Amino acid sequence: IHYLNVTIFLHVYKLNSLGNWSTKEATPNFMEIIVIVSVPFCIWGLFGNTIGFWLLCCKVKRNRIIIYFLNLTVADFIVVAYYFTAFCLFLTPFNINIYFLRAMEIIYLFGYNASTYFLTVISATRFLVVFFPMWYQHHQPKTRLVCVFLWSCSFLMSLGVYIACFPRFLSSHNMDSSYCSAATISAITVNFCVFLPIMLFSTLAIFWGMQRKARQRLPAKLDIIIIIMVLLCLIFASSMRTVDAVSSWHQKLDSPFAFLLSVLFDSIKYSADPFVYILVACWKRKKTSEPIYIKFLERAVQFEETMEERTEADKEQA
Repeated sequence: IHYLNVTIFLHVYKLNSLGNWSTKEATPNFMEIIVIVSVPFCIWGLFGNTIGFWLLCCKVKRNRIIIYFLNLTVADFIVVAYYFTAFCLFLTPFNINIYFLRAMEIIYLFGYNASTYFLTVISATRFLVVFFPMWYQHHQPKTRLVCVFLWSCSFLMSLGVYIACFPRFLSSHNMDSSYCSAATISAITVNFCVFLPIMLFSTLAIFWGMQRKARQRLPAKLDIIIIIMVLLCLIFASSMRTVDAVSSWHQKLDSPFAFLLSVLFDSIKYSADPFVYILVACWKRKKTSEPIYIKFLERAVQFEETMEERTEADKEQA
């Protein structure tokens, strides 16, 4: 799976050693364009995720959904920081130790998987709150347990895939090994057959619920945020991941062009997430004397209660 090797690809390309990939497909000008376009998104994303993390930690009253968004922001920050570091390494004249590059790739996979998992949990949680509020109140899991499970699952999946599928740029490793194939199939099964369908189904149900109640009231801002973020994930992340997964078995589709586009799309997606909160929260915002930097995230990600009274479980902080 060549999307695991962003830093190594850029570094090897810098050393003019692309292996089986034709240099005609990835010219220096095209590489420079990708880097130049992606770096501003990364800087913007680092700033946005940092501000979002600070607001979610210090300025917004925490509840279950806020904690999930907080973890999602951390995962997005990891991915954006990874890309920013990768581009900086590409622009430097120094040779980077291969083990440092490998560690960076594991960190990237860790953040990418965690972001996907938490976005899935957010959409699924909202779906249950809207359509099955009574059942959810009596069966909702502990927030801390969910967060620990998702981070652990992301770490184990990332470590397992990367150990099994050592970068293809090193001739000592056989990308066609049974270990790599098994790890690849496991990763695709978990991401595309478990989390992605849950995310897609929950989001479609939320959108259908919004349309059904559109004449009665304005859509909840939390629903709008979830739909936009899932669309960003499907357009900028999952689409290229699908091509990437297929190219694992069909080498004709294995092209630097698609790889570099996935780099650009990832930079856009993970940098845009924190600003979705701001744009949606400021949409049709009523005048208030309270500072916007305190209120906008709280308004954007608060639950729209479907029952007359909130239970103590709904107020659980973690």
